[in-house]
Amino acid sequence: MGAHVGASYTGKTPMATEVVWRDAHVVTDASIDVGFKNFTLAVFGKNILNEKFYNAYIPAASALVKTASLGLLNRPAEYGVRLSAKF
Repeated sequence: MGAHVGASYTGKTPMATEVVWRDAHVVTDASIDVGFKNFTLAVFGKNILNEKFYNAYIPAASALVKTASLGLLNRPAEYGVRLSAKF
């Protein structure tokens, strides 16, 4: 049996230009493993606190071009179960 928790901190960083900044954020992952005989059952979660931030961001080019800003958000919280066997 094992329990694992990991956290990754990213400080405030510039995006696209130094005018647009990504806020600092923490992404937390966790899992619990239980083994019996040749099998291991794991329950896991990634970004378990559902932290939201932009991975990429492109601001609007200008008022003349009339384009909108574009951004790519990170992956939302994910949970799962994994069963593995050793032969």
